[in-house]
Amino acid sequence: MRAFSYGGGWQSTAALVLAAQGRIDFPTFLFANVGDDSEHPATLRYIRDHAAPYAAAHGIDLRELHRIRRDGTTETLYGRLTREGSRSIPIPVRMS
Repeated sequence: MRAFSYGGGWQSTAALVLAAQGRIDFPTFLFANVGDDSEHPATLRYIRDHAAPYAAAHGIDLRELHRIRRDGTTETLYGRLTREGSRSIPIPVRMS
């Protein structure tokens, strides 16, 4: 399976258009939604109102992914960083 990591910005939207035109071979686009309370509202609106319908109209599978806990609840980035009882805020950092 070939999948493209779709972030909702202009670069990944350009890749979505290229896939729709058949210029790149990515039939699946994955959007990792870190939470409706964590993503920029305009980004979520754009994906839901424009990118997802565009992808569907061109036969591209655009999937929105969420982090689901073992108990079935959805975990958001903002919720994790501000969870009750925590005296510190873990800052997500990528170490290479």
